[in-house]
Formats: sequence, structure tokens, C-alpha cells
Amino acid sequence: VWIELRWSEPQWLGQVQLTFDSGFQRELTLTASETINRGIIRGPQPETVRDYSILYQPPGSSQWIPLVRVEGNYLRMRRHEFAPVLAEAIRVHVDATNGDPYARIFEIRCYGPGA
Repeated sequence: VWIELRWSEPQWLGQVQLTFDSGFQRELTLTASETINRGIIRGPQPETVRDYSILYQPPGSSQWIPLVRVEGNYLRMRRHEFAPVLAEAIRVHVDATNGDPYARIFEIRCYGPGA
């Protein structure tokens, strides 16, 4: 499963920020309430993307070049900085979540070098 961002003109990129689903529909709090405690998942949230890659496509190329590979993620937001690249497009490939059958990325932000 992947999602692609493509620009009409190549862009210099130096950072990609991803925001994943992390189960905010469930209450996560310290409480003595058994009703609330039953719904709390103590550990990585099943919805959160666990294993993924970010690749880019140089201008005029059909090749996809890896920028980032992450395994074992449990965080809602990840920022990845890398040596600047000129990209016509990027792809985020999701290989696994922490248990949910559906991968959900809420936001992808791309920044130029030095941002």
C-alpha cells in the first residue's frame, strides 16, 4: 500500500513529516473507572503505522530511490530529515500497522532544505 505526492515542477526536499492515526477515538487516561480502563490499549495503538518507507523519484526518471526506512514505529508524528534531493514525486509505502488491517496517514508535509 502506498500514497504518492507528485508536483507539476520538481521540488527540492530536505524533510518529510508524517502524521499517523493513533486511535484518538479511544480515551487514554489514568483513571480508576473500569468502564474507561476496558477500552484503553496499553502499548502501541493498532491504527498506527509500524513499518514504512519513503521514496522519491528524480525528475525525468521512472526509478524510485529510498530515502527512509522505518520498522517498529509507534509514534503519531515522525519527522525525517535527509540530504536535499530534487524530487518530481515522493511515495510513502506502508508495510504494516501495529495490528489494524487498514493503514491511515492523516498528514504528509514536505519541506525544502534547511526548513
